[in-house]
Amino acid sequence: MSSDKNSHLEVVARLTKKHGVSNFVAVCPFEHDLAWSEDEKSFYEKVEESEAKALISNPKMTLLKTNLAFGKESHLIHFLTQCAIVGKAPYKNLVAKEANFHYAPIHTDDIAAAAGDALSSGKGGKWNLNGSEKMTLRQIMNTLERQAGRNEGGTSGPMIPVFDYMWDFFTGTTSDVNMSRMVEFYENNPHLAAEHSANPWSTGATVSFSQYYKSKQLREEDFSHPTFGAYRCAHTD
Repeated sequence: MSSDKNSHLEVVARLTKKHGVSNFVAVCPFEHDLAWSEDEKSFYEKVEESEAKALISNPKMTLLKTNLAFGKESHLIHFLTQCAIVGKAPYKNLVAKEANFHYAPIHTDDIAAAAGDALSSGKGGKWNLNGSEKMTLRQIMNTLERQAGRNEGGTSGPMIPVFDYMWDFFTGTTSDVNMSRMVEFYENNPHLAAEHSANPWSTGATVSFSQYYKSKQLREEDFSHPTFGAYRCAHTD
């Protein structure tokens, strides 16, 4: 979550308790975090801190932390699919030949099912939502490139690195910059994959990443839309 979303979660947690809301479920995809912090704490630490405050404010709330999402309404994987289709990406680390961090992609239908289960059960607490397969970003890209009719590892990054600070000054922190920073952070902290796998929600994944893409042809006309309405300026404060 971005800094304002962190605050939003804390405020909503307090307000739902104040107004006697019996069951409050917050779905927090980690790929929507603002992967940047100018404080001594990393963005990951700040998100963890905010979630802990929210749960203290309202112990009855259920907080569902999702892994990378795939499906019709996904974000990072949707963007990587666009990159695979056209054969180029704005940041080299999104299409690196090697990767260390293991994601567990989860289908959007399984996320929705978990949210519904949480609403009906009112279990409370913080839980992780993960798919059935553990994959590096390189393995994810290999799958997307194959299904887009391209060679594995064929998607290229820019010849000259983008100057992030200059880009931020003119446009704010855009979605693709944020994704690159998130990938960089997790690649530098592969041990955090274990934290995302801990304390899983009881509803299991029904759709695996490999099976979902096995017979799917990735066509440009199906991925021409952005993942966000304000794609180039998802966050500017």
